[in-house]
Amino acid sequence: MSVKPPDRSKFRFLAGAWLLAVALGSAAQPAAPPAPELEIRVIYDNTSARSDVQADWGFAAVVTFRERRVLFDSGTKPELFMTNLEKMEVDPPSIRQAVISHQHRDHRNGIYKLFPLQPAMRIHFLRAFYDEAYEARISDLAPLTARVYTLTRRSGTISPPERGGG
Repeated sequence: MSVKPPDRSKFRFLAGAWLLAVALGSAAQPAAPPAPELEIRVIYDNTSARSDVQADWGFAAVVTFRERRVLFDSGTKPELFMTNLEKMEVDPPSIRQAVISHQHRDHRNGIYKLFPLQPAMRIHFLRAFYDEAYEARISDLAPLTARVYTLTRRSGTISPPERGGG
């Protein structure tokens, strides 16, 4: 009587499947995708795509370009602006510069709440702002970040203008 050797093909298949499962299970997870070079988070607007971010008349956006944050406008209600910053996971000290497009309160009021928390922030205003409230201006190009410029800038203390303006 001849003895047949055991069929090792099933054993090899099961051992191979087990090794593959272990290898796949312990393999390093793929790295998170790199942060985008440009990101724009709308913080304040008259509509909101997120239920936890309150809409209101006005506008504010945080533009992140190559890991530098610039605030563009700051909405109408300072407290709501700060709340929406938090909801959108923007840490106020991470904003190093701000650009206020014009003097209407629905674009500028939030800056009065943010500036005391970040007094080293550079704030850029247009020449159209009232001289009494925003006395320092230049008309040269002022860099916001690499290859991004504004035409005017202002630094120092700021206060709400006496006149209305929107």
